[in-house]
Amino acid sequence: MKTIFKLSAMVAFMLSTVVSMANETKSSLIASFDAKSMIFQLDGLSNETSITFMDTEKVVLYSESVYNKRKYKKKFDLRNLKEGTYSLSMENNLKVIKYQLSVEDKDVKIISKEETYKPIFKRTGDIVYINFLNLDSKLVYIKVYDSENRILFKEAIKDNSVVEKAINFESAFEDNYTVVVEKEDKSYHETVLIN
Repeated sequence: MKTIFKLSAMVAFMLSTVVSMANETKSSLIASFDAKSMIFQLDGLSNETSITFMDTEKVVLYSESVYNKRKYKKKFDLRNLKEGTYSLSMENNLKVIKYQLSVEDKDVKIISKEETYKPIFKRTGDIVYINFLNLDSKLVYIKVYDSENRILFKEAIKDNSVVEKAINFESAFEDNYTVVVEKEDKSYHETVLIN
């Protein structure tokens, strides 16, 4: 019976993940060459989305948090900026989208766009479910630490485009645990209090 419950909970979690990704945020950035400006647009926003525009020295030139909107559109006037490279990023609970821009004498060019998906952590009772979209199938580490920063669990997963893991804390001692998902130079964590 316990196995059926765990399997049902895992299937429900995977279904909710698929539904949330169907509503994922889509972005577009249009550079206007004649007016030295750009228009940034988002569709399908999640609960909270942060938008940040920075220079190469990571000085924040503009930031905004957007809550519960289906669409977002913002025009940026770049005429007063120095020539150089800038970044515009959007971050929510599912992913980070980062654009690199080049502002030159009379125009703006989009150099690159990078999308990074974040893992989804869902806790049901004493079980933490992890679902991570790993499109490039690179090496991913899942680790669990206790409050004294001792590693209790470590697993390396490679060649999987979807990383799924359930971590059971049912027989764990009372403590504050940290579940970590690492990929390349990025790290995501979820704190789990067992009492």
